[in-house]
Amino acid sequence: MLLDRQLAGAIPTAFAMQPRILEIDKAAILVVSAHGDRLAMLRRAIGRIRRPSFRTGSAIDPVSVRRLQAEAPADVVIIDIDGYEASHLATMVAAAGAGDTRPVIAYVPRRLDETVRYSLLEHGFEDVFDTPRIDEALLARTLISAVVRNRSRLSRTGLPPLAPESPVAALLDRLPLGIVIIDRMRRVRLANERARALLDASTGLTIDRDGICRASHAADRHAFDQLVRATLDGVADAELGCTIGLQRHRTEGAISALVAPLHERAEGGAVIFLADPSAPPSLSTDALARLHGLTPAEARLTALLANGATLETIAGDLGLSQHTVRSQLRQIFRKTDTNRQAELIKLVLTGPAALPGAT
Repeated sequence: MLLDRQLAGAIPTAFAMQPRILEIDKAAILVVSAHGDRLAMLRRAIGRIRRPSFRTGSAIDPVSVRRLQAEAPADVVIIDIDGYEASHLATMVAAAGAGDTRPVIAYVPRRLDETVRYSLLEHGFEDVFDTPRIDEALLARTLISAVVRNRSRLSRTGLPPLAPESPVAALLDRLPLGIVIIDRMRRVRLANERARALLDASTGLTIDRDGICRASHAADRHAFDQLVRATLDGVADAELGCTIGLQRHRTEGAISALVAPLHERAEGGAVIFLADPSAPPSLSTDALARLHGLTPAEARLTALLANGATLETIAGDLGLSQHTVRSQLRQIFRKTDTNRQAELIKLVLTGPAALPGAT
């Protein structure tokens, strides 16, 4: 009793108050098991927890785990480790998000010795729930602790995970640049469609096995790492710069990259803008015609010029005389209030017709 009173007096008022359970109410828990009966048992046990209540999903293999985590990432993943080979477990942990902002808990219906527990922690599990019988109070505390840790990490990085189908992701896919968003640990949080194509091909940038964004060419890695670190630390200056050319593995020209903080003090991570000079812009001739009052032939000529073609090449490819093509160009200059091809191309490439999906 004396100890209880001493502890009660030592606990600050803020901690002695009723916990703010509702802040994590309806947190998403993904349960993974190769055993249908244990999968159902775990979901039932989680469903009986009343304060807070959790939403649960289920999966049985790495493919479904990866798909579900890509569509709508769970706050916490529980993996029943029985029934999976070591290689499958490693794949599962990676797919679930271990080492990222999503805690992964190992479950096994028996007591493990400390050596096995430590081994699981070393392989990416954040916690081990080993018990012959499911103690719902202990399960609730384990889940609450994991969700709170997850939310705390997100508040530090300022980068909650975005589902590929989210409006923000869809908006980024429409931009004519590759965009990669990284957190303070340099892990990729989001990449739009153009950036994903470059990352998948290790063109300029790549993602290593830990999910960290790095330059794909060895000669660029030190400079890129230095640039990103300076940006994240808020010390990037004019001498270091914020742009870099990233070499490809092949002979094409370099990828241009610009690194900028997401927030004023870079506390929320950084955004990397990528421009690929070899990728022709996808221009909508319909949009060009409507925006500038061009005829279909004039819109086609404008798009070809913006993609780097010369008047001579265009005339030959379309079977037109150079006189006809130059006459069309004069009409385009008049309608767009430009005087030179460089002005026209700048107008087109910085306008809405250059956005993917423009019609």
